[in-house]
Amino acid sequence: MPAPPSHGLCPRADGLAQVQGALSQGVAKLGDERDVFNRPVIFIRARRHFPGNQAADERLAVYLLERAIERLGEEGEQVCARSRDRPLRPPPSTVAHGRDGEGRSPRTADEPGPASRAPQVLGVFDMDGFTAANVDPGFVRFVVDLFFVYYPKRIGQVVFVNAPWLFRPVWAGIAPGLGKYARLVSFVDEGELGALLGEEGMRGYRSGA
Repeated sequence: MPAPPSHGLCPRADGLAQVQGALSQGVAKLGDERDVFNRPVIFIRARRHFPGNQAADERLAVYLLERAIERLGEEGEQVCARSRDRPLRPPPSTVAHGRDGEGRSPRTADEPGPASRAPQVLGVFDMDGFTAANVDPGFVRFVVDLFFVYYPKRIGQVVFVNAPWLFRPVWAGIAPGLGKYARLVSFVDEGELGALLGEEGMRGYRSGA
């Protein structure tokens, strides 16, 4: 089982003052607009993360996810506390590569699709400008665990936008541990992202890019 993050996810993550530095660097943000399925959207700019900043960027990721969950009407610590009673790693299943490994559209955590019963969050990794200097499997692993392990069923979908081939080996080392959650991850271009975010959401995506 993966070790818990060093700064702890339960109880609550750090407050705004503790993440202001990473937030001001534009590493990640919580969008003002929701996607076409009415989900809050967290944007992560991969090119602005560097391995030496992992601890600060991890705290920011936790902070933003909890703020997104609050928009859904649930406190982050309550959701996280329930996750303690579940296995930390989902059972093995088919691993997704490319879009979902079989060319099918990604699904959300609660079948049959994005319009699930439970309110959820969309995670968007902006991979434009990603270089070898940004490669940090530990940070990607942390965010994936944060989304799917510590806050199960709160993340409806995760998309990597314009991911370069440089990132594929990193993802290949992470995807096998996702099990059934691998179906919730897809690699898209900006046109496909626009279908998820809508016009207003795309303005938020490009804002501060």
